[in-house]
This record gives sequence, C-alpha cells and structure tokens, in this order.
Amino acid sequence: SYHHEQASLDIEIRDTGIGIEKSAFETIFDEFKQLQPDARRKYEGTGIGLATVKNLSELLSIDVKIDSELNVGTTFTLHIPSMPASEDMLSEQAQGSVKLESHRPINTNYDSDNQIASAATEADNHTLPKATQDYQILVVDDNPINCEVLNDILSFEGYQVSICTRPQEALDLCRKLKPDIMILDMMMPEVSGEDILRAVHADQDLRNIPIILVTARASQDDRLFGLGLGADDYLAKPFLRDEIILRVHNVLTRRELTKAATEKLLIETSMETMKDQRHQDWQSILSTYDIEIETYYQSAEQITGDWYSVYYVSSQKELYVLLGDVSGQAMTPALLTLTASGAFNGITAFIEQMSSHLSAGERLKLIAQSIHRVICDRDSQLNQGMSMAFLHVDLESGLLTYLNAGHTPLIHRHKGEVRTMLAPSAFLSQQQETRLDLTEFTLAASDLVLLYTDGLQTESKELAKILEKDQPLRAAKSKILKSCHIDSGKDDCTFILIRKRPDAKKDKFEETA
Repeated sequence: SYHHEQASLDIEIRDTGIGIEKSAFETIFDEFKQLQPDARRKYEGTGIGLATVKNLSELLSIDVKIDSELNVGTTFTLHIPSMPASEDMLSEQAQGSVKLESHRPINTNYDSDNQIASAATEADNHTLPKATQDYQILVVDDNPINCEVLNDILSFEGYQVSICTRPQEALDLCRKLKPDIMILDMMMPEVSGEDILRAVHADQDLRNIPIILVTARASQDDRLFGLGLGADDYLAKPFLRDEIILRVHNVLTRRELTKAATEKLLIETSMETMKDQRHQDWQSILSTYDIEIETYYQSAEQITGDWYSVYYVSSQKELYVLLGDVSGQAMTPALLTLTASGAFNGITAFIEQMSSHLSAGERLKLIAQSIHRVICDRDSQLNQGMSMAFLHVDLESGLLTYLNAGHTPLIHRHKGEVRTMLAPSAFLSQQQETRLDLTEFTLAASDLVLLYTDGLQTESKELAKILEKDQPLRAAKSKILKSCHIDSGKDDCTFILIRKRPDAKKDKFEETA
C-alpha cells in the first residue's frame, strides 16, 4: 500500500503456514537459522532467504517487520520510505526518457524444494566420466520432480536408476535391488534420510552400500553432521548436473578401489594358507606310521579356488584330508575357499572331542554339513558353490573313509589294479540339495590313493597308467607332473597322493559301500 502523506510504500507478504513463535523473531533473520532443525520436517529451506532480505533491506534503508501467529500464518511487511531523486533521474524525467531495465520475470510459483530442477539443467561442455559398468543407483526422495531430474541426468550417463518416492519403502527396495550406490534426500517427513541411513548401516547385508546425502541444509555443521552419520558424500541443493555426475563417479571409484584392495588381501590370504600347507613335512610327521603323503599345489596367475587342508590329530592317530574346488576368477572363489577353511578350523576341536562317540563317516558328514551351511550363507551373495572331497585315515589300521560332495572321483590302486571310486554328485551350494556319498576301505601294503582337482587336465585312464606300478610317492608325483597337462596361467592345480608303505605288516582289503 502507498501512503501519499508520508510518501512511502508498504509491501506485505502473507502466508497461512505453521507460524513463527515470538521468541524466534530476533533470530529468524540469522544465517542458516532453521525453525525446525529436525530432519523429518515437511518443509525444506537453506536458511539464507531471510538473512538475504535483512542484508538488502539494511543496504536500502528499508524496514522489515514481522507478525506471526502459530498455526495461523506469518506476515512480513517491507516499509519503503520516500527517497530524494538523483539529478540524473530528474534530468531524464524532464526529457520524458525514463526507461526501466528489462529483467528476467519472477517465478511466482517457485518452490524451494525444487531448486534442484532449475540448477541441474545448467550444464557446461566439460568432458565428464561415463558409467563404465551397469551400476545400479537408487534415488530416495519424496519429491517426484527431484527424482525425475536425477533420473534423467544419471540415466543419460549410462547408469541404471531406480526411484523411491516413499521413504518408508526405501529399505525394502534397497534389500531387493542391492544398489551400487544410494542418493538419499535428508529432509523427508515421517521417515527422514537420517533414519534410513542409520538403518542401512545397521543391516549386515546393506551396510557396504555407499550413500550420498542430498539436502538444502548447507551449513558446515549440517555437512559435518551428515558425514558423521556415515554418509560417503554430501550434496547441498541447488547443485549442478556436473557436480552430481562427478560425485557419483568419485564415490563409485573409491568403492572399486576398496573392492580391489579387499580382493588382493583375500588372494594373498588364500595363498598364505596354501603356503602353510605346502611347507608341512609330512614325511617326518608320519614317519612312525605306515602311511605316507605327498601334496602338490600350483596357483593360477589369478587364484581361482582350489583349497586343501591336511589335519593331523596326534592324540587319535588319525588324519583328515579335505580338497575343494571353486570355478571362477579372483575374489568370489577366494571368499568361498576362505569360508570353507574357516568353517573347518572352527569345527576341528569339536570333532576331536567326538572321536570316541562318532564313526569316521559321521564326523566327515559333520564337517561337510558345517562347511555347506557357511557356503550357503555366502552363496546367497555370490551365487556359486564348491565341490569337495573329504578323507579320514586311521593311521594305525589303515582304514580310509571317503566322502564325496560333487568332486572328481578318488583314484585307488590296489595290487596293481587302478579304479575310480564315487562319481561326483551335487556340490556344496545353496542352489542344489547336497547328497553326501560315503565309502570305506582298508589300505593294504603298497596301496595308493589320489585326490585331485580339474586343474589336472588328464583323463583318469592316463592317470591309471601312471599309477598302475608301485613306486615311491615322489616318483609318482614327478610322473604326474611330467605326463599331465597343467595350465598354470588359467587354473589352479592341486593333487594329493596317499600311500601305505610296501613293508607294512597288514595286507588286507575291505570295502563297504
């Protein structure tokens, strides 16, 4: 309204919003001041709008007054006093040539929650990194326009984008999709981004998903708070298209570097496990018995998944031999082999205690079932399984118990006759019902047993020719290495030879299927 007597102008801006408490009148014009700092509030804002109004008003000698009633609304009044005209303006008025500069029209329908939409369209000509894989990105924001803009930007860059506008459904969708990264709005009603972030980090299956927080709260304290919650990065509205792309790219790059470092550590750990086994002097350990053993392990350039363990129980005078094989390259097989190794190490003490209560076959089944359970837990994430052979040797009697879970058949030589035993059934995997086939027989003098993985690329008939004549184990090992094809660049190769010495006192052969 214009006051002719005072030559002044009052401009009133009213709303019918939530209102402002009178105690906040003095601080409402402070920078980054938020009346409702809770992340679940329904209305966003940067906290700089009224601070800007105050600064401009003081610069132009304009009074700003506020009147508000809670749950009714707020009225801001700008009192603009009359000002003496400058000499230039008086001159232009006299000549009738006063001109108004044409400015960009004001958007009267402006919504602060949609700042992202206008800012995100301001792209430049910089070369930005494209998605190098089919990365899955989940965008969680209760504002559909924000989601649409992010979807357009990221999809154009080659990312697979899924949208969630109902924050209460975000966790279920996250569990279903297992995205490579989540872009999460901080300020949402009912369920806030803070709630979702905490829930993701508390979930064993989701905690490794990188999260970029998006919010209009842009103060340094807000940024530190978001990062303190465990967010991987922080985006303040409004932001540019280029910024979105670069931050997503950088977070995913850090994720891949971490994954590569983890993979390297797993491979090195697997290699160390195999190294410990290879360095065992089994000739000395078993010198007091009629049983001797030789092992061979050759890793590929990238470890695939062969794993074996020879476990000697001196108190029971018995030997456990486990051999497993996982197809594939690098990290996935390494995870499964370490899983199997950990499961076996975890059950050995219990198996020793149960030696007098359970048969050797029952103990092997317990070991196989224990490894199968942990493989199923891991396999739900990796979608892969492991073939395994389990062997128990009574070092005094020579009784050998053999259990096969999807592995290549055991080769047994007895009195010059070589044969395979127990063809492979289903391997240890979540996708298949495991059948554990078991057999027992007693090793006679000069009897030999061979366990091997598919890295030994030779027909069983060829192996039978190599092993049909009695010979020292090291000689048999050398002949296998000389005669059989081993592609050390593409696959692991493992085999284990067990023999009863020719001078053994007992010479009998029994078999029970």
